[in-house]
Amino acid sequence: MPLDELITRMRPEAEELFAEAFDESLFEAAVALGQERAVTTAALLEQMDFLFVADDAFTIADESWEKLAATERVAEVLDAVIAHVAECDWSADAIDLRPVLKDLDVKPRKAMPALYAAVEGRHAGLPLFDSIQLLGREKVLDRLRAARARLKG
Repeated sequence: MPLDELITRMRPEAEELFAEAFDESLFEAAVALGQERAVTTAALLEQMDFLFVADDAFTIADESWEKLAATERVAEVLDAVIAHVAECDWSADAIDLRPVLKDLDVKPRKAMPALYAAVEGRHAGLPLFDSIQLLGREKVLDRLRAARARLKG
């Protein structure tokens, strides 16, 4: 389905679902990111919900937290990612976390589910680097730092 048609079809449900948190440009960007990955519009709305949740209401799904906490060297990974996100240029290419993981000698397929969980609340979803860019540096840093602090608790 063409992107414009998909956006038009999904908008009413998104406006209802996300209510006062709904942001038109953020919604359109999220639809564009998830268009090829999602099988249904309901799945796409679920994948983008992390973009519209209030900071104090953001949670990591239990199953995703378990995967995050079980990730080898996750504290070190989170520390390195936090440092990178705090200083990098703000584009999806510059945000790319794979070089950070490579520097730690950590395979992306091992660490990415934990990073998805920390940022999106589940261990898979919309493309992560683009999602980080859409969410914004401060929100991403808050979420990464909260996940890191929770590991200590």
